[in-house]
Amino acid sequence: MVNDVVSTGEDRDIIKATTQKGPSRYPQAIWSSFAAFAGYDIKLSPKINLQAGARYTYFRQKAEYETTFFPLPFTESEIKNGALTGSIGAVWRPATKTALMANLSTGFRSPNVDDSGKIFDAVSGFVTVPNPDLKAEYAYNAEIGWVQVISDIIRMDASLYYTYLDDALVKRNFQLAGRDSIIYNGQMSKVEAIQNAANARVKGIQLGLEIKPGSGLSIISQYNIQQGKEELDNGNISPSRHAAPNFGMTSATWNHKNLMISVSSQYSDGKTFTQLPPEEQNKPEIYAIGDDKKPYSPSWMVYHCRAQVQISKSFTINLALENITDIRYRPFASGIVASGRNFVISGAVVW
Repeated sequence: MVNDVVSTGEDRDIIKATTQKGPSRYPQAIWSSFAAFAGYDIKLSPKINLQAGARYTYFRQKAEYETTFFPLPFTESEIKNGALTGSIGAVWRPATKTALMANLSTGFRSPNVDDSGKIFDAVSGFVTVPNPDLKAEYAYNAEIGWVQVISDIIRMDASLYYTYLDDALVKRNFQLAGRDSIIYNGQMSKVEAIQNAANARVKGIQLGLEIKPGSGLSIISQYNIQQGKEELDNGNISPSRHAAPNFGMTSATWNHKNLMISVSSQYSDGKTFTQLPPEEQNKPEIYAIGDDKKPYSPSWMVYHCRAQVQISKSFTINLALENITDIRYRPFASGIVASGRNFVISGAVVW
């Protein structure tokens, strides 16, 4: 896979209606990755299955920086690395409608252009600069799970998981050309950059329930509870940005002949100011502001309604009304406001 990243900037005077070339948010970059994998599945007994797999991924990012607007001490950078990951797991079925599972796995995330090349994203007295020396962050995971079916009507499942994140990509204090602060937009700003500067731990439980009472009706509900902590530069422990607030989804779907109708809800807990990681506490522009003038992440719940009509064997119409109550919300730490109420209509043709 190869990605060609092209970024341009423009300064616009909305009063004089004039424009001129401005700084780009990202460097011009080529990001590529190549992978090979293998898997193995064996039935140890009529009730036990064992699965194992391995994957090797090589990634490379080459970037060129524009120094006309910002005096960076480098004009290009290159990040290249390889990662070997794998998994091994077993499924035990002690009864026809019962399954127990265990799994160990590793994973990684290579730094992208946003991680390593973001140019001067200022936040109230802080300024984020590129870091061309990033490495991949690695995750080591353990999980155990349980599935139970009752009378072919009710299906319950639960799983416990634990993840240790090594070399986690987090924003920390940085130096640019030996300086920990620079003048930006006329004020002295503290220099920060994304770095492999933390170890993080995330643990949680996932719960699921599916009910099929008949007549084409099915009800599905899932809920995730997790906690995360990460190590700071001074050795203290803080909440981790990698652990979202508790969240879930519930839906009811009815199928009858050529018609499907679904009503669903997504919901998320919030986080108070003290529950936010320190790096998120310095981002008031992407969070709600409380009565104490401090940022926090509010809880939210949205509702959707969808329908699918099979007009013929080759033509299907899909309809959806999303975020019915038109609430304004942001998924945790995303910085992006989700869509308001919107209507979707689409069609699919099969030849």
